[in-house]
Amino acid sequence: MKSNDLGLQTEPAAAPATDANAASVGLADLLTWIGEGKRLIAVVTVVAALASLVSALRAPFIFTARTTFSRRTRSKGGARPRSPR
Repeated sequence: MKSNDLGLQTEPAAAPATDANAASVGLADLLTWIGEGKRLIAVVTVVAALASLVSALRAPFIFTARTTFSRRTRSKGGARPRSPR
């Protein structure tokens, strides 16, 4: 008995029909496109890192401390002090 006698498909399946104008971008195509520009990506990253380092080192050191003293009260806890009579 031959495979054709059983009704089996003997020819390879045809590729799915696609519109000729439709753009198909796969993951491999995207990674290849990014990989082609890896030198530009590396240069931009290094330049940005150096610029931020220079900016951080040239910035002046500014420290500000503030303190507020309040009048000592005789009340305990968080209650508001009574006004003097």
